[in-house]
Amino acid sequence: MHRQALHPPLLMGESAALVWGLPLPRVPARTHVAQVTRPGDSSAADVARHVVHVPPEQRTVHHGLHVTTLERTAFDCAAALDPYAGLVVADAALHVGADREAILAMVARAGGHRGVRRARAVVEAADAGAESPGETWLRWTMLRFGLPQPTTQVPVQTPAGCYWADLGYPAWRVLVEYDGAEKYGADGAQAVAALRKERRRQLAVEEAGWRVVRVTAADRRDPPALVARLRAALPDHQSTPRPYLQPTTRRRRPGARQPARP
Repeated sequence: MHRQALHPPLLMGESAALVWGLPLPRVPARTHVAQVTRPGDSSAADVARHVVHVPPEQRTVHHGLHVTTLERTAFDCAAALDPYAGLVVADAALHVGADREAILAMVARAGGHRGVRRARAVVEAADAGAESPGETWLRWTMLRFGLPQPTTQVPVQTPAGCYWADLGYPAWRVLVEYDGAEKYGADGAQAVAALRKERRRQLAVEEAGWRVVRVTAADRRDPPALVARLRAALPDHQSTPRPYLQPTTRRRRPGARQPARP
C-alpha cells in the first residue's frame, strides 16, 4: 500500500507504534492512516483512514515509512485506545526517549475533545522505567485500584550486590516483582538456573530488610485478589482510584474526532 500510493500515506496510532517498535497488547486488524479529506467508498477493509490534520512537526520518516512522531504516536494511542493499551505504548515511548512534556502539550492543545481526559491520565501515569507490557499491566492495575504510585526500577543494596526491582515503595521497603514467562527462558536447564538465581536474589533482598511481593501472569485472572495481597503488604494509606484509567467497554479508533492541531 505504501509504495503504490501517489502520496505516501501517513501511518498513525497503532500502526505508527508498530513502525516505531513499540509493543501493543494485541496486533491491530487494520492499518491506520491519517488524511485530510474524507475517504471514499473504495477504501480497503483492512485500512482505517482517519480525517485528521497532523502538522509537519508531528510527522517524520522512520524505516522508510511516513509516520507520526514518537510523541504524536503516544498521544494518539493514549487518546484512542483503552487505558492499558495506551499506557503500554506511552511507557515504551518514554523508555526510548519520547518527551513527556511534548505529549502533554498536545493533550493541553486538544481541549475537550473525546479521549483527552483519558490521554492526560495515561501520559501522566506513564513511566520510562517499565521494561515490559507485563510490568505496565501490574502498575496500571495498582493505580486503577487506588494504590499509591510505585517507583520503577528500585535499586536495592545487599551484601551480595546491588539488585534492581521492577516496582516498589522504598519508603516502606516493599518491592513488587512481575515474573513473566520470558524471564526464565524456554529451555528447561536455563529456567532452572534462572529460578535458582532469582531465589538467591530474593533471599539477599529480604535479608537486607525488604519485603518482596511476586506477581505472575496467573494473577491477571483476578486483579482484585492481587490488589488485596498488595494492600496487605503496605501500611495503611488512602485509596485514590483513578477514574480515567479504568477499563473501557468499547475500543476507539485512533484519530477519530481528533482536534485539528494538538
